Amino acid sequence: MDNEIRQALVDLIKKFTPMQVIAAKVISVNETDAKCDCDPADGGPTLHDVRLRSSIDGIQEGIIPIPAIDSYILVGLINNDINQCYVVSYTSISKITIICDDIRLNGDAHGSMIIIQNLVNKINQLEQTMSIHQHAYVGSSGPAVTTPGSPSQMITPQTTVNDLANTKVKHG
Repeated sequence: MDNEIRQALVDLIKKFTPMQVIAAKVISVNETDAKCDCDPADGGPTLHDVRLRSSIDGIQEGIIPIPAIDSYILVGLINNDINQCYVVSYTSISKITIICDDIRLNGDAHGSMIIIQNLVNKINQLEQTMSIHQHAYVGSSGPAVTTPGSPSQMITPQTTVNDLANTKVKHG
């Protein structure tokens, strides 16, 4: 009989005590506000505006993992309040946003990354110069004649950001 009473008390307490961590499925993500909505795995009501980072004071710096839609996350409650939640852990991340003054990816032995648009502009200047490059030659009977460069130099295509960029890694 003691076990039945004990179990009844445990069940009663569980019913009125909020969970500290909830397993949930991501249904939408708002990257601008760094929040997501998710459905608890236990069938509870949808959790709205679950924080992807701890900051709520407008500070943009930090690391913000963006969970993949339909992936599972663990959601923690702040002060046992079901309306104040944050993501504790992710099963699948579609993107990570890092905003800080200095980022080092696997050290710094290779120096800094390029600013892609500046590189494209410089290459375009060289391509333009090569496309109008002219050669002077002296013919057998007469003065020097100026001719355009080789046909391949005259039809130089313009390099674009897409020709050079790795869109999986961005910096700013």
